[in-house]
Amino acid sequence: MPIHPPDALDTLPRSARIGPIDPSTVPRALNVPTAEEKRIEKARATLPHPQSVLNLLEIEARDIAQVKRFSWLILYP
Repeated sequence: MPIHPPDALDTLPRSARIGPIDPSTVPRALNVPTAEEKRIEKARATLPHPQSVLNLLEIEARDIAQVKRFSWLILYP
């Protein structure tokens, strides 16, 4: 699904159109995980089986470990 409407380029002035893009010159994004993503990955690898949690406190502790801290700040200010 495209992000921009089909006529998005038609609204640009002619001077903004500088030609086709050479894919070999476009820098590649480095997919280096952040410390937060590493923490979540480690937590997910060591999660107990869902049947082993006994109460809501254990469920919350299990979920807190695998969610970004910012998300918890939104849910529980």
